[in-house]
Amino acid sequence: MRILIFLILILTFQLNSAYAERVKPTFKQSLSLNGIVGQPSDVEFSPDGTKVFILSFANERIKEFSLSIPFNISTINTSSAVTLNLNSGDDAQSSQVQGMSFNNDGTKIFTVLSSSNSRSMAVHSLATPYDLSSVTQDADDGINWKTYLNTISNMRDIEFNNDGTKMYMIDAWGNEEVIEYHLSTPYLPSSATLGHVFDLEDVNSQVLQDFEFDDDGTRMYLIESNIGAGNYDIYVYKISRAFDLST
Repeated sequence: MRILIFLILILTFQLNSAYAERVKPTFKQSLSLNGIVGQPSDVEFSPDGTKVFILSFANERIKEFSLSIPFNISTINTSSAVTLNLNSGDDAQSSQVQGMSFNNDGTKIFTVLSSSNSRSMAVHSLATPYDLSSVTQDADDGINWKTYLNTISNMRDIEFNNDGTKMYMIDAWGNEEVIEYHLSTPYLPSSATLGHVFDLEDVNSQVLQDFEFDDDGTRMYLIESNIGAGNYDIYVYKISRAFDLST
């Protein structure tokens, strides 16, 4: 459940090759973020749905809000905002932060950007799970993820499997790929080796904006848009072996 929650009214799920199935979502509600978050680019929830985290593309910040009713965006308390400034510290991300992901217990948050800045990923640790007020920045690992192991022209998002032994990124356009990495140490990106690269260039013709797995890793959802046209599609891929993009 990410930025697509806010776009669901205008999304169209499409059948995409043998990997996908057609789904017709039911619209529930929307929330305007005007004046609250500048150009939201990603969304995460805490597991119990009582907190929502919204990433701002415009000013390189993550804002944490509380919800009085779990997963009900109409109950967001905007006065409860806690802000993490990503454009600070030794591993600052200075522009175009596009995607984020937590580890499985909420004690780490990973962010990626799409600009030419070599600091393409930053990691922060949280002393209290899913609490941005307790955050500290991890040391820069010195890796430029745009060129390390696989070339990524325009990085848009990052995800992990359930135990952190696999990491995934998307190349938004140009190559149009989902890249799978194997982590010898869970949730430690510097321990990565290259896994399967899922090529979408012949199928997806627009800009890949975001992606997400279901809870057991047997489906992958990708959101695609055409810049300036206001068209949004979600492609749903079935995965035979959980979190294995080669299947």
